[in-house]
Amino acid sequence: MDIDIVGRVVASVGSEHAITLSLSGGAEVRIETVSEFTEPDRPQLVIDPQHLETDQELQRVLPGRIVEQVAVDADAGSLVVTLEGGVDLRVLPDIDFEAWSLTLDDGSSYVCLPGGGLGRWGPRH
Repeated sequence: MDIDIVGRVVASVGSEHAITLSLSGGAEVRIETVSEFTEPDRPQLVIDPQHLETDQELQRVLPGRIVEQVAVDADAGSLVVTLEGGVDLRVLPDIDFEAWSLTLDDGSSYVCLPGGGLGRWGPRH
């Protein structure tokens, strides 16, 4: 599935009960369950939004990076966001909760449904 945030820049990273990537142009990626963060030549980090010991690492690495690729498996509900420099955020579905959501500046939104799968809502009018 093609979600058009490639080329956008991570403007800021928030971390109140979720990881929120605010992107240039008004888009936002929100991660609400355990996810994986990898960057070249460093150990993989497991990110738990309920226990954000990794918050400083994300604040250090993500702002200013350009989104190079987005991969969504609509059947499974997984999301991989690849940023410049080989940095990846990988989110798998959660059995009980919405694992992630992505909102575009036109109001379109995508949500990983509990247990997997993808919900999609069109733009605001």
